[in-house]
Amino acid sequence: IKRIKEMGYQIKLDTNGTNPSMLRSLYEQQLLDYVAMDIKNSLDSYSKTAGISTQTFASLKPALLESVSLIQTSGIDYEFRTTVVNELHTAEDFKKIGQWIYGAKAYYLQSYEDSPQVIQPGFHPHSKDTLQAFISLLKPYIENVELRGIQ
Repeated sequence: IKRIKEMGYQIKLDTNGTNPSMLRSLYEQQLLDYVAMDIKNSLDSYSKTAGISTQTFASLKPALLESVSLIQTSGIDYEFRTTVVNELHTAEDFKKIGQWIYGAKAYYLQSYEDSPQVIQPGFHPHSKDTLQAFISLLKPYIENVELRGIQ
């Protein structure tokens, strides 16, 4: 990243938030111009969505909390995003996500799309109306909430 930055390129980092020490190091070296972090689900439903045990999630949760905090206070432009899956995300999940990332600059809801490349087939997207309802639930917590990739 340092060599690329020295070449004059802008650096965007996509992260799942599990390595806040690396994130902090990159911030301190002023190597990032933009950060996008996946928010898999509310903290209560994260393990189910990430496909990990509750014990594994318990060990990752402090890192996720720290990464969100670092991103929000870094001064660098950023976004949070969630790929919304009908079988994994509820209105209550989005209310809890809104409370968790309260005051975020930008939060994007991306509708799930089935494809032959998915790790686990059988999931479905929510309707556009349901996604819009999730946005309404999030607006009290995050001013800039938008749908991404929806016609």
